[in-house]
Amino acid sequence: MGDIVVDGRGVTVYHFTKDSAWPMKTACTGDCLKKWPVVATLAENAVAGVTAKGFVTFDRPDGVKQQTIDYRPIRTFAGDAESGDTSGQGVGETWYAVSPDFELIAVST
Repeated sequence: MGDIVVDGRGVTVYHFTKDSAWPMKTACTGDCLKKWPVVATLAENAVAGVTAKGFVTFDRPDGVKQQTIDYRPIRTFAGDAESGDTSGQGVGETWYAVSPDFELIAVST
């Protein structure tokens, strides 16, 4: 898939195409969050390689703080058991891994 963003554990980070960047809104709520946990907020100096702007915290309507890249909320997939897994890629044709410049990886695995 090329270069992809991973969290601090090396787990693939995904974007839900039904979320919006501006204004920042999420369509993943309730049970969706059990499968697609939010990426917790990170200090910008704790991240290497992300070249997209908009690396900010999103205050979700449920009170949870979520990390964004390019002002878009990012998540991991509960089905990715270990570092390097990409089983969330292309799910429902709405969930995609992201590159460091926040291009959606459009190749299904």
